[in-house]
Amino acid sequence: MFLIQEKNEDGCISYIKKYVGLKKENNYDIEIKFSSVTMSENGVDNILLYDLDMNVIRPAYEYLNVKCGNMSINTRYKVTSALRILYSFLKIFNVKLEDIKKDDFSKLKDFLYGDGKKGERFEFEFMTVRSSDTINQYFSVYRNYLNFLGIDNKILNAKAVAQVIKDSDGLLGHTREKATERYIISEKSMQNKLTVPMYIRPNEYLRIISVIQKEYSLREEILVMLMYENGVRLGEGLGLTLEDIEDSKIIIRNRVSDKFDQHAKTCMRPESYLKYKSEAYKKWKVGYQIVKPTYDVLDKIEQYIDIIHGRMGKTNRLNYINFAIADRISDGGTLEGENFYLFLNKNGKPLHAGGWNKVLRVIFTKAGLTIDKDVKKHNLSHRLRHGFAMKRIKEGATQLQLVDDLRHSGPSSVMKYFRATEEDCYNANTLGAKKMITDNPKLEI
Repeated sequence: MFLIQEKNEDGCISYIKKYVGLKKENNYDIEIKFSSVTMSENGVDNILLYDLDMNVIRPAYEYLNVKCGNMSINTRYKVTSALRILYSFLKIFNVKLEDIKKDDFSKLKDFLYGDGKKGERFEFEFMTVRSSDTINQYFSVYRNYLNFLGIDNKILNAKAVAQVIKDSDGLLGHTREKATERYIISEKSMQNKLTVPMYIRPNEYLRIISVIQKEYSLREEILVMLMYENGVRLGEGLGLTLEDIEDSKIIIRNRVSDKFDQHAKTCMRPESYLKYKSEAYKKWKVGYQIVKPTYDVLDKIEQYIDIIHGRMGKTNRLNYINFAIADRISDGGTLEGENFYLFLNKNGKPLHAGGWNKVLRVIFTKAGLTIDKDVKKHNLSHRLRHGFAMKRIKEGATQLQLVDDLRHSGPSSVMKYFRATEEDCYNANTLGAKKMITDNPKLEI
């Protein structure tokens, strides 16, 4: 079995080909990296594509700088990216450019889609995911490139009639017909048909984390990790305080000092400070809920507290004292002094939903995820929580387990999370999905 992993360093994609056999001593891995550079001379930009031995690929050089020389530099960069991926694929699968066959194109499509496809001998583990329209654009590049090289690939160039329409030109136009053709290898276009997914998939989550680690802070990383890995609601996250972070768990609860967007949905809301002493407020699943994140998340939280709260207590002390203090519930514990809301904005005030949504929207866009462009119908934070729910379903969680995982009030309330995509319907052979469907014939799919 070969595992093909994508590696992205500063926007330059390479691939790791790993052989995983029964005997560990036979295992090996190699890195496959086709790099490119742009050289400018006398106002002319030339793009050089290198092979694994750092030799210029001459056919690609002539195509990029002669055949495509009149194109804008950005368009040529896109063509270069497509060719770099093509040569990577050829090397990984030991295929010659002039000998690409039908089965090879099928593998190439899976390779380009990059969506965790798994075959008998190969498994892909990619972060980059491409749409059908992007795949068609890449195949157009490959078609033109092979034609430039004098290679007539029958599979790549084969066409079929897409539709027949009436010819409206002239007096007798209605008596004539026009046939429009399409390349058989092309994927079905999704232009003007994009729908916003209801939940974040694992590969999309990795892309989000990658963007955050490169361009954002611990605050964004922690909140996203809590939502996707523990199903934390946005209000539950924004309402967290220093007092709620313990050695191995996080306590979710409401306080009198909470604002409207800091509420924990399924926890008791105290009307006065006296309620903090009541039996109901101290009761698990009534007054509070428990989340157990990984130690990695807890460690990141400790780092965030040390860095950000230490800084805000000095540089934005007035806002920090006047706005970020939260009610302290217990007299004991390890917390010394005042209690503060955990997540802060750049001014030392508590982070609120409006500011977070703006940040998350940019992160989703940078990660290449589909979002509402006009009317914002899909809550981006909830797509992370929904992704956690779908992940648990596919892992085999029962309906009752999902109630506990999501901190819901009852079994019927978790059914809305099973909003399967077309891909889920085809892949519904996982134990969890099949059991949910079998146990609930009216389940919405």
